[in-house]
Amino acid sequence: MLRICHITLDRGVLHNLKIIMKHRRLILLSILAIGAMILTSPINAVIAKESPKITKAVATKAVRAKLPAGKILSSELERESGQLIWSFDVRDGYDLKEVWVDANSGEVSKVETETPAKEEAEHKMDKAEAIVKRKTHGKVTSGTTEGSGKDMTYVFQVQLKDGSTQAVRVSAQTFKILK
Repeated sequence: MLRICHITLDRGVLHNLKIIMKHRRLILLSILAIGAMILTSPINAVIAKESPKITKAVATKAVRAKLPAGKILSSELERESGQLIWSFDVRDGYDLKEVWVDANSGEVSKVETETPAKEEAEHKMDKAEAIVKRKTHGKVTSGTTEGSGKDMTYVFQVQLKDGSTQAVRVSAQTFKILK
């Protein structure tokens, strides 16, 4: 036992404190990395401020009507191609389907069978969009891809705070904004 400032610590606790102090930089960097992941998630501050006209429960009923045998795995409110939607991942038999429900009208606007390649492409597009939002501080109204392979770029239409619209191109290889 070690007595420090009227606090008694046994060797096990003292050893654990030494380990924590030794690795405090790694712990701090891990906390910062988690915070960065949260800030670059698909749901951003713009979406959080917007209120859909239909609730998640109403959107869920629309999905169940479209795919009655499907099992809903996840759902989220997001903006895709300038449209505020409820996006659902649904297991329908052996297929994984993505279902979009318009967050204003409640109508199913898209049902698409997912593949690993589509999931990866969507993740990369979301990453590029997050970069554009962070750099421009604007509202992305639409996004498309141009080219293929090493020459592929993402092109986003961004409404800036002054009301003007700007096209922003991002390299799909490096995720850097192109001039």
